[in-house]
Amino acid sequence: MRSVYGYEPVALTNALAAFAGLERVTLEDSALAARALDWTAKGVDLADALHLLQSEGCEAFVTFDARFAAAANRPGSELNVRTP
Repeated sequence: MRSVYGYEPVALTNALAAFAGLERVTLEDSALAARALDWTAKGVDLADALHLLQSEGCEAFVTFDARFAAAANRPGSELNVRTP
């Protein structure tokens, strides 16, 4: 939604959080979704955040997206992403 519609990460995060908070909306893992939305507010792509969070407990997360890997591995980040 950022690339097509030009939404800023904070606006996108707020809209998705509001949607997730609707009474008739059920999330498979609300804690994971909340963490993914936190990362999205910091500029990480939502799909990347969800994929990475789903991989917790795995030995590694490998991506061809060098920009994502660089952002994820910045100092102080809790993420650990490698490129092939």
